[in-house]
Amino acid sequence: MGDVPEQAEPPGVDGPDDTDDTHDADEAEQSFVDGLHVRGEVVPAGSEPLPPGVTHEYVDDGDGGPPTVRRRRFAVGPEECT
Repeated sequence: MGDVPEQAEPPGVDGPDDTDDTHDADEAEQSFVDGLHVRGEVVPAGSEPLPPGVTHEYVDDGDGGPPTVRRRRFAVGPEECT
């Protein structure tokens, strides 16, 4: 039996040491949280009852990192956010 040739990774597949996907995911997450804040759809944890239009609350992870949010309810459309 002969030597088996080493197979190359298919185009577009990141290698194990590529951190671009993690960086992109972090940017997307921060953009999502920023958008919630700008639209007034997020409040500090424990705000009861939730004001109209609020869908998320900040959650303290205790790690000192950027804020994390948790969904509290869904908004169906603009009429639900007034």
